[in-house]
Amino acid sequence: MELTLTRPANSVENYWFRRHEVAYLAARPWLRGATVLETAGEGHGADILAAVAREVITTGTDVPDHSVDVVVSLQLRPDVTECARVLRPAGTLIVSTPTRPGGADELTAFLEPHFRVDRLYGVRHRGRLRRLDRKFADGFAAEVAAPPATWHPALRREVTRVTHRDFTFTEDDVDTSLDLFAVAIAR
Repeated sequence: MELTLTRPANSVENYWFRRHEVAYLAARPWLRGATVLETAGEGHGADILAAVAREVITTGTDVPDHSVDVVVSLQLRPDVTECARVLRPAGTLIVSTPTRPGGADELTAFLEPHFRVDRLYGVRHRGRLRRLDRKFADGFAAEVAAPPATWHPALRREVTRVTHRDFTFTEDDVDTSLDLFAVAIAR
């Protein structure tokens, strides 16, 4: 499938963008044939979701009560009350968020009482990015978080090479992961 993403691959934002993209790709198994509300402000993942969903609605649309099967909220804390309102009974909420100090317990508590967390994954570096974590003193993600003007040329080159395949999902030790990815069912 060709992705029509809104940011160039050689951008200094490429690492963060690909970390976001991998969550969209991971959400697809829960979207097959579904009516999906995608809540990210830029809507750049809607094309990825549309490859498997029956219909993708983006924010800015007035969504009637109980009219969607799945709400996808990636890298944004959703309004859980609003998500519960638009979801059909037993609908699915897919959330990704950077791992915070409270980890999985904090995310689970945030989603209750409207949702029950069914699956919880952690997003981690794999292969090449794991090696780069060891190469850079503070780890690759920490180095990329610094202002791009301060980056070493080698870091800049590596950022442009990152793809969604440089990340993996695991159910092990999610509290130490880069991002949490939760699949929750409306109560």
